[in-house]
Amino acid sequence: MLSLIDKQMLGAQGSWNHKSQVLTPSKLKFNRSVVLIHGFMGSPFDMKTLGFYLVHKGLKVIIPVIPGQTFKTPLKQRQAFSKAFYIHWLKDIIDKETVLRGCRPYLVGFSMGGTISTIIAAQGLVKKLVLVAPFYKLPHMEDIVWKISRKMAFVLPYFPKFSKGRINREQGYKRYVPGSYFVSGRAFNHLGDLAMEARKTAGNLHVPTRVYLSDHDQVADSKMTQILFKGKSNIDLVFENRANHILLYDYGADELIARIGSFLTLKE
Repeated sequence: MLSLIDKQMLGAQGSWNHKSQVLTPSKLKFNRSVVLIHGFMGSPFDMKTLGFYLVHKGLKVIIPVIPGQTFKTPLKQRQAFSKAFYIHWLKDIIDKETVLRGCRPYLVGFSMGGTISTIIAAQGLVKKLVLVAPFYKLPHMEDIVWKISRKMAFVLPYFPKFSKGRINREQGYKRYVPGSYFVSGRAFNHLGDLAMEARKTAGNLHVPTRVYLSDHDQVADSKMTQILFKGKSNIDLVFENRANHILLYDYGADELIARIGSFLTLKE
């Protein structure tokens, strides 16, 4: 039986906050797909505006639901998805799109989606990569938070979120719909495992990459992102310092989306 908050979530923005989405352009201008990966406790709604923009640019757009992140997955099951599972899950999606189109897809990852996308792109499986506020490290007390979280996951396995997410712009905050308001402690710890793996593999990124980040991000440590990619000629860092973490719904979102579209559709 659905709780009151689940029923409210189900009615919010149709199926975008709990179902995978595939957008096909009326005319395919580019023989390539783009896969958009949302954030932790997010949903395809994270990427909705960007997805519609890219499909109008002539790209096929795939926005899968990361397993275990939306309210549709019972809390007890959210802890089942490990680091290895998520890496295999995204690799499988990329491999299938590569076979289907006969060429490697583009990949865009936001927050947790950026974490997994970094690992996959470092394997050379995509043509271009866009990272939006990628999560590699917490901005404060990283070691202490993870130590406490790993111990508390057995005592307090689930806990509520008290906000939709970190968005400075009031209008964007009102528009945004998260995937869930409840967090699994062990799922949060799996995110930490992914972040450590992404930090290890980030040096192997050799594809053209654009990274959008904010020095005022209260979720993902922008300093770690800068350290990981410093001096890499194939990676451009673009700062969105009016925004917080959920850049695609914050100040400058429209301009950011247009820049992502230009980067992906630029003739090679």
